[in-house]
Amino acid sequence: MLEDFFKLANDGEHVGVEACLKELSADERTYLADHSSRLTFRPGDEVIRQGYLANQLLLLEKGFVRLDICSDEHKRTIQLIKPLSFVGIICTFASRTVSFSSTAISDCTISIMDRSAFEQLLEQNGKFALKVIRMMSGMASDLVYHMTRFDGKQVDGALATVLLEFADTFGSLRYQLPFSRVELARMLGYSKESIVHTLSRFNRDGLVEVQDRAISIPNRKNLELIAQKG
Repeated sequence: MLEDFFKLANDGEHVGVEACLKELSADERTYLADHSSRLTFRPGDEVIRQGYLANQLLLLEKGFVRLDICSDEHKRTIQLIKPLSFVGIICTFASRTVSFSSTAISDCTISIMDRSAFEQLLEQNGKFALKVIRMMSGMASDLVYHMTRFDGKQVDGALATVLLEFADTFGSLRYQLPFSRVELARMLGYSKESIVHTLSRFNRDGLVEVQDRAISIPNRKNLELIAQKG
């Protein structure tokens, strides 16, 4: 289960999952692995449903998932979650039910940890607890950024920003757009028509190359200028 993942732990300035797990002893790692299971998901599969009991922690090992918040019967994507990340851990300890939903956008492998077992390790291992706190603090800061990053931006700047974020998430300037035009418009807070028109204009101007959901960014600096000015 988690045994292979522990091998990925290493040092680094950013406090991530690897740095947290490195603080566990061999016995503690075995204990957590014994209280975990591993599941696979296909694109479009629901990973977490908003309102479910928050009695598990989900660690994304492989693939990508989207983090959504539902309100007024509309689903809004807040951010994409990359491999080697917990899915919504900062919300898990806030209440008995989760306040978000998550959907796989690629083939995914997820380790599902028992929350009570994880909490026991937090209580008995201070260094582990401190690293987890630092990790969650960074995630909270990142989440605030993702929820406010489009404030004050015109549609050009907002679209350029999110296209660059997708490139960073997938680690490539060529990728498959993970959302439909409608979903992308809802994420950015603009109409579908505005997004389709702007994406087409970006394509004509050579800022991006678009073919259905296939996106290619030929010159990142040009798109970054649009994101900054927007």
